[in-house]
Formats: sequence, structure tokens, C-alpha cells
Amino acid sequence: MNRAIYRTIILFSLLLLVLISGISINLRLQKELDYQQKRAKEFRKLITEYRMLKEEVSRFERGNEKVNIINEVNSIIEKIGLRERLRSIKPSQKKETVIGVIEEMELNMERLTMNEIANLLYQINQRPFITISKLSLKSSFSSPSLLNATFLLSTLSEKRTVTSPPNR
Repeated sequence: MNRAIYRTIILFSLLLLVLISGISINLRLQKELDYQQKRAKEFRKLITEYRMLKEEVSRFERGNEKVNIINEVNSIIEKIGLRERLRSIKPSQKKETVIGVIEEMELNMERLTMNEIANLLYQINQRPFITISKLSLKSSFSSPSLLNATFLLSTLSEKRTVTSPPNR
């Protein structure tokens, strides 16, 4: 009888040891998985930023090519991660001046924190061809600590001149 109890205790101890080591391995693997997922997310952000910067460099190298302000603003919003806060983008009329063509657009964002607005302003100001003409802030109806923002953005591009062939 003593032998049976002794064997049962040893078997139970071994089973408990295997169970504890399995849980320990599972926890370590879960931590490693979380870490790798975090790294993959950061890597995807870096890839997106690299592609946008590469596009900017190629546009700069091509010279004074016409800038599409809507695409630029979309890339800024995506870079910051505010795509879900975008309410609307409304292009307005193009105005021809003596200097060139002014293209304007209205950007409406909702439920932004002051930090997100500061990041958005900074990113827009980093683009030398986009100007913030007007900014309107209102507190959000759903949460007074958040703000709804309306930006009036503009860009100036060279006036396209049509050259006619010389008369002979």
C-alpha cells in the first residue's frame, strides 16, 4: 500500500512539473509573440514612411511638377495614422494669378486631441508647397476634450504657358 501511494505521489509530482513547465513555456512564447507583433507593426510603419519619402524625393528630383494637394494631404494623414478621424476633403476652385495657379482645399477632421492637431500642423508645415490659409477649431459634441478641426490649405504651382511653334 505504501508503494502505491509513493508511486501516485511521484506520478502526480511529475504531472505537476510538466504542467508548470508547459505554462511557463506558453507564457514565454506569448511574450515573444507580442514582442514580434509590435516589431512587425513598427516595421510596417517604417515601410510606409519609406515609400512616402521615396515618392517625395522622386517628385523633388523631377522638378517643378504639379503638386496634387489632395494626395499630399492624404499621405500626411496616413503617415500620422489619423485616417479614421478624417471627415472630408473638399477641393475648391483653382485661382489663376499673375504668379501661378492657386489650388485650395478644405480638410475636415473630427475628434482630435491637441497633440494630434500639433502633429498634423507640423507635418503640413514640413511640406514647402502647402500653406495653411485658415484653421478653425471647435469642441467635439461627443467629447468636449476632443476637437473638430477645419483646415483651409492651398498650394501654388507654376502657370502652364502654351508655347506655339515659331512662324516661318
